[in-house]
This record gives sequence, C-alpha cells and structure tokens, in this order.
Amino acid sequence: MKFFVPLLICCCLVAACNRPMPQPPVTRTPSILLLHATQTQPVVPQVQKSLAAQTTFPSQASSYSTLTPTTSPTSWPTSTPKTTSAPYPTPAWCPVKPVTTNVSGKLRVAYANRGSLWLWVEGRKPKQLNKNIDIQQVSLSDDGQIIAYTRQSDEYYAELWATNADGSHERRLVSAEEFTKLDASTDALGVLPTMLQWEPGTHHLTFFTYPLYDALWIYEPSIPWLVAADIGSISAATYHGGHIVYAPDGKHVVIFSSDGLSLARLDGSSLRENILPGYHGIGEGESYYHPWPFWASDSSSLLVALPDQDEMYSNNATVTVWRVPVEGSPEALGQWKAFAPSVHFSPDLTYLTSWPWPEGTANQRELHLARIDGNTPNNIMDVVYMRGELIDNLAWSPDSRHFIFQMGDPGEQAQLYLGDICERPIPILENPSGGIATWVEASRFLLEIHPPTARDSWELRLGTLGQGQTEFLSVVTSYDWAIIP
Repeated sequence: MKFFVPLLICCCLVAACNRPMPQPPVTRTPSILLLHATQTQPVVPQVQKSLAAQTTFPSQASSYSTLTPTTSPTSWPTSTPKTTSAPYPTPAWCPVKPVTTNVSGKLRVAYANRGSLWLWVEGRKPKQLNKNIDIQQVSLSDDGQIIAYTRQSDEYYAELWATNADGSHERRLVSAEEFTKLDASTDALGVLPTMLQWEPGTHHLTFFTYPLYDALWIYEPSIPWLVAADIGSISAATYHGGHIVYAPDGKHVVIFSSDGLSLARLDGSSLRENILPGYHGIGEGESYYHPWPFWASDSSSLLVALPDQDEMYSNNATVTVWRVPVEGSPEALGQWKAFAPSVHFSPDLTYLTSWPWPEGTANQRELHLARIDGNTPNNIMDVVYMRGELIDNLAWSPDSRHFIFQMGDPGEQAQLYLGDICERPIPILENPSGGIATWVEASRFLLEIHPPTARDSWELRLGTLGQGQTEFLSVVTSYDWAIIP
C-alpha cells in the first residue's frame, strides 16, 4: 500500500497555473508541504506509501549517471542541531513502549534517470528497462509488478505507458489524443496527465487530466479516470468531484474540493456527501488551499485540521482538529494555534506536529509536538520541540514515534533531522542543502537530496534507524517504490 510523496518542499502554495505549464500538479506526500502563499502542486499526506516519489521535474539531462549503491555508506553527523531552543523537556506522555523496527521485505524502486526507466531491487544492481524516451512521472504498483510512466511528446502533450517489472510487455495505456478527449476542453493548448495513484491492492491506475491555457486560471480536479494497466481499458471512477485519497485498506476513498468533503466506497455502493460541516477551500489568489485528510492506519477514520479563520497567515491563526469516522458523525478533538498547512498527524493519529505563522520574520519557526488522543482541551498536551530557521518538509514514520524534517534555507545549507517524540533530534548527513524524506516502513526511509550542481535531479539515499548512515542508490528525476515480502 502507499504512503501518499516526494507534499511539499519549503516555499509556497503556488499559482495553479498562470502560463502554459509543461508539467501539471503531481501527487506528493505531506513531507513535501509547500508552506507559503502560491502552489501548483496539491499537498498529499502519508497514507501507506508515498507518491511524493512521483515528482515531475524538467527533462533536461542530469550531470549525474546512474550508479550502483555505494559500499561505504555516508555516516550521520554527530554535531548538535543548530537551534535557539532550550533543552527539550521530556513530555508528559513519555516514556512510550519500545518500537519494533523489523524489515518486512525487500525494497523495490522504479525511477527515471536522464529520461530512461530503471528498476533497483534490494540486493541487486540497478537494471535499465528502456532508454532515452523523456520519462516524466513514474508510478509503481503496490505489488511491484507494473511500472507506469508518462512520456512527454512536447510541452503540451504526453502519453501514459506501462511495463512489467522485468522489462517485458511495454505498452501504451493512454495516448495524447485520448487525454484530450477525456478532458473535453475545447480551448486548451494541450492536456497532460496528473496525480497518478494506484487503487490500493490493484493494477488500476488513477489519474486526472490537466488542460493547459495561456491565461490565469485555477485548477480544480473533478473526474478521476481509471486505466486497467494489464489490458489498457479506460473508465471513469464511480467517485468524483475533487482530490482523492484512498484508505489504506482500499475500501473507501475521501473526496474533497473547495465545496466540501465526502466519503465513498470504491465499489460505488454508497456515498456520504459533505460529511464535515465547515469544510471548504481557502482562496490564495490564483490557487486554493484544501485542508488535507489523513487516514488512520487501520482505515477506520481520518483526521482533518480545519482553519478557524480564512486568514491563515497570522500568528494568532488556529485550527480545529476533527476526527471523521467511516461510520458515524465527525467529532472535534480540540483547537491548536497553528499555520494550517504545517499540520501533520502521526499514522496512528495520536500526535500532531505544526508551527504557528511566525511574528516578525517568517524565517524563524517554532515546531510544536502535541498529543491529540484526549477528547477535551484539558487532555491536550503540547510542547515546543525545536525552534529554528524555515523548519519544513516533515514526514512521520509508520511507527508514529519518529519523524524527519528539514531546517534551514534549502537555497543555502538546510539540514535534515531525525526527530523522536521523547528525545532531541539528531542531524542526518552533512550539509545536504535540504531534502525530503519518505518512509518506506517503520525502520527505513528514502531521502531525496537536492545536489547544488544538478538542479533538475535528486540524489536518492536509503537510511535505516539505528545505523547512523545512509546508502546512495542513484540520481533520479522521478521515482516510486514498493516493499515486496
């Protein structure tokens, strides 16, 4: 199943499209939460697998080549985090039970490098599956058997293709002409696919169409299309009307737009419309901010942090956290002072991290860690975990104890830290110039590090809790992953 990455690099909720864009919004993870006022990419949180990996970048050739993982992994630094915070006080909820971090299977990573498709399987050398066809987005099925990818025809058109993981049966799923027919836009300069997701546990790939205009406009997704990757048949999903996030068990999907939030069964048997009173998108000039729903790991409920004011960019702005059960009525769990897009929930929906919009300079942020399993404000516990410059890109581990975040200006030197709900954070890597973390399971994570010498590519590394080192995998322009038992 998927943790829905890379949700949003430190910067801005960007205009959803003010000129014809060669790349539409792509599915990303909460770890990539763009936290300012202008953003083209929708924010996607963690579910069971991160599609943050499906990041689309310009197709210019990287100055790096695909390499076999190094035999001498990079050690984590031992220096103390550069922060203005006092020593981290032990929260009232500590100690917590030890976390089991066993490896559950082999990691499989499909990725694009210099426009070609590659597959890396843990314990093996990378295998090139095709060459120089201008691949943009890459998406790997849950079972790791099918790799879907987009091939750019020109700046306005693309095709959707798939191949088996062994490189066999390469086939076109959707042509550029079919994308245009599905979108039905009569005055668009072109149409591209966007927000690729797999229906959990299936070979059905979901996508939206993205028309390109030579004008200012706001993109709001509506109809998700399904293509059966085994045979190539296309159909409209029974659920529609906005962004979608699948429940980890694949039985329900949450649908949300500027008009409300609804729940549906994937089999189309029922739909609960507008189940969360007060849910709406907040206008950001040329885009909307949509409060993002976070599914519980057992798929029984989801959490949403609703802004209490449409003016989010205030130090006094607050959010109310709502629990929305699959069956039953929504329940308000409490109110927090927080900048709404900065809120991230642990996978067990017990903790949240957030930061309020800073006073004075927007560079200094105060990262809060709170426990939210109480039903009244008196049961809410909140501590300041860290203070520092431009804290951002936070991603929770599936163990709901650890998390990784970035601090510092990614244009200069931004450090990645491994956090713990009961301990001070420790730095990861030496001066990586920022990056994004995607947890593949409770004990391991992928790091996307942006090399300053290759602006259109990412250095991909694999880290393991307790080992104090990361392993270099490759340089990528887009990737996705699966754990194979």
